[in-house]
Amino acid sequence: MPHVTNGWNVMQRSTKKIKPEVDYRQFRFKKMNTPEFSHVKLLLFWPFFGLMFMFLERFQPERHYYVVHCALDDLIPFWEWALIPYLLWFVFLIGALIYTFFFDTRAFRRMMHFVIVTYGIAYLHRISDLPGITTGAFR
Repeated sequence: MPHVTNGWNVMQRSTKKIKPEVDYRQFRFKKMNTPEFSHVKLLLFWPFFGLMFMFLERFQPERHYYVVHCALDDLIPFWEWALIPYLLWFVFLIGALIYTFFFDTRAFRRMMHFVIVTYGIAYLHRISDLPGITTGAFR
C-alpha cells in the first residue's frame, strides 16, 4: 500500500472516470446479434410490456379483480407524503436500468431476465383470469 502524504493524492486516485463498457457509437442494427450488442434486444421487452399492460387493464372486466385486504390495512393511516418515496422507487429502477445498460452489461442482462420472468409470471396469472380462458396456469 503506497504511503499518502496528503488527502489530495487520495482524491486524485478516486476520481477516475467510469467509461461505458460498450461503445454504442459503433452500434448498427446488423450488429444486433453480435455478443457485444446482443443485450440491446432485451430493450424490446418494454414496448411489449406496455402493450400487454394496456391490454390487460382495458380488456379485463372489473369483476375479475381481487381485493386483497386484511384488518391490519385499516390500521395504517394514509399519509400523502408517502407518495414521494413510492414514485422515487420507479425513478431508481429506471436509473438502475440505464446505468447497467451503459456500464455493466452483465448486470443489465441479469436484471432484465429477472424482470422478464417475474412480469411474465404476473401476466400469465392475469391472462388466466380473463373470461373465456378456463384452464389457467395458476388454477
